[in-house]
Amino acid sequence: MRRAVVVFKNTASQRQHWLAPLLKDGFRHCGVAVEAEDYWVFVDPNPDCIRFRVPALKNYDLAGYFRDQGFSTVELETTGAEVRVPLVVSNCVGVVKTVLGIRKFAIITPYQLYKYLRSLK
Repeated sequence: MRRAVVVFKNTASQRQHWLAPLLKDGFRHCGVAVEAEDYWVFVDPNPDCIRFRVPALKNYDLAGYFRDQGFSTVELETTGAEVRVPLVVSNCVGVVKTVLGIRKFAIITPYQLYKYLRSLK
């Protein structure tokens, strides 16, 4: 099992997704940080590419940092299980679900993902 932190926010990019006005405020984008060896690795899916960053050592309170920045977060344990589904929506939610091993196809918006992850606690 690995710790993961899912981060929800409004997109800060100049080029917002065309559906952004229809999405819930504060939940227009998401990304995920997972523990990898001694570090956190942050996966940030964007329309033009997926960005990977190593923001901190694994003993750093990354969820607390994001909450202090005003973002909503969900902390969880994940196995990183393989996802083998015939179709994955190619958006930030689809990438985060793939990283976490979530197979629920009906989750397509960041807020739906947030509600689902909170229900697991």
